[in-house]
Amino acid sequence: MSAAVIGSGWQGIATKGQWVGEQAERNYGLWLNEAGLIHLSYLNAGGDNITLDTERGSISKGEWTHVAGVIDTQTGIMKI
Repeated sequence: MSAAVIGSGWQGIATKGQWVGEQAERNYGLWLNEAGLIHLSYLNAGGDNITLDTERGSISKGEWTHVAGVIDTQTGIMKI
């Protein structure tokens, strides 16, 4: 990805979710934060939000960066 603009708040890179009534429920997501960090999260079977973040400044504006997120719910291992 190339973040030509790193805006305020969160920018979705890849997410999966569904609408329940009038509310969105996210299954998992890979996000870019205004601080230049990548955030990976998913909801486990109990409804807990499990997260993993890179260090702030991992992504720089205007530079191409390969980003991948892996979630293994069987082992509980997450990688960015």
